[in-house]
Amino acid sequence: MTIQPSLIIWTVICFCLFALVLNGLIIKPVLKVIDARKERLARAKAAKQAALQASEDARLALEAERAEAERAERDRLQTRLERLRAQKEAEYAAFAAALREGADNNVREPEKLAANAEAAVEARMGDMVSAFAEKLLSGGKR
Repeated sequence: MTIQPSLIIWTVICFCLFALVLNGLIIKPVLKVIDARKERLARAKAAKQAALQASEDARLALEAERAEAERAERDRLQTRLERLRAQKEAEYAAFAAALREGADNNVREPEKLAANAEAAVEARMGDMVSAFAEKLLSGGKR
């Protein structure tokens, strides 16, 4: 076996042609597919992060909106309760005054009857205000 220079030259030429064909037909398309996949993955990760951030922003906005709505509802109910309490106290005062006046005019012991009536009215009014406040704070579901 001897070394033949023509065989070496043809072997190198065939190898170079094979490498060029392999590079053109297989390696470049595979590298393009890999690069495209990397780019799609990067876009998908960016889209995922944007979606997560948007979701978190929406959650925070919703929590703030709910808290504001709860505060507004609580203030509205508190105002309504105070208005009704004042109304009931005015009604009590008018009723107590009418009882005192009627007791003074029609009964022998007006002070005793007025005190009893005031105590009864005050007890009843306290019960009514408590029941109303409970009903109002429970949302009227009782």
